[in-house]
Amino acid sequence: MKSIFNRSEPFVSDIPLSQTQDTSHIKLEFSRAQRRPEAELAGAMASRIKQLEMENRRLQRLTITDELTCAYNRRYFRASYQALVDSASRHPSIALCLFDIDHFKAYNDTFGHPMGDAALRAVTRAIRPLLRRGSDRLFRFGGDEFGALFCAASPDNAVQMIQRFQQAVRDLHLAQRIDTDDILTATYGIAWHPDPRAANIDAKQFYSAADNTLYKAKHDGRNCILMRVMHDDAHDGETRFIKCANDHL
Repeated sequence: MKSIFNRSEPFVSDIPLSQTQDTSHIKLEFSRAQRRPEAELAGAMASRIKQLEMENRRLQRLTITDELTCAYNRRYFRASYQALVDSASRHPSIALCLFDIDHFKAYNDTFGHPMGDAALRAVTRAIRPLLRRGSDRLFRFGGDEFGALFCAASPDNAVQMIQRFQQAVRDLHLAQRIDTDDILTATYGIAWHPDPRAANIDAKQFYSAADNTLYKAKHDGRNCILMRVMHDDAHDGETRFIKCANDHL
């Protein structure tokens, strides 16, 4: 019976060692293949963590900003005030200006709420670039009422800043009514203190001082700036009329 094996072809065991194929690179590739799923998993996890961090930052911004204007919201005022007071060792003098749009209800009634919303956004865009320090903050407290918190070395410096606000709003040239040349204006009430940290004045007291000043400014005729210079505590101080600009600054 004829053998099925070809005796002229040697068995593998008969091949000299020097002629066998080097399998080290195969082992290396196999090792890499084993590690690749772990590396890919780590990369995917790192990417997911980055996405979650970005989403958390976005959600955090939403909790402290006003959805309509993207200014900071009322909720963030207290924390901003405290941070500014705590960091103001070199420049302790702080000003808070509350302002609202004159006759804004009439503006909404005339042009409609979408145009009113557009006007609020325009005011925000006009004023925000004027607050140039990293600690400066622009807030929308609700409706057409805004607030600006910033360092000011003196009452005059604070007024100069708000005069720029006043001019920026006027430069928008938003018509107050259809049948007149009157343009949209705002009224400003400023509270200024040389060192609220030393006087232990909190955010609520500072806000109240600015709010009362704004109320008086509106009572005195609107489209003007009124300054309250605070002294040793929240109940001490003088209210000094600075500028009323019904025509020009």
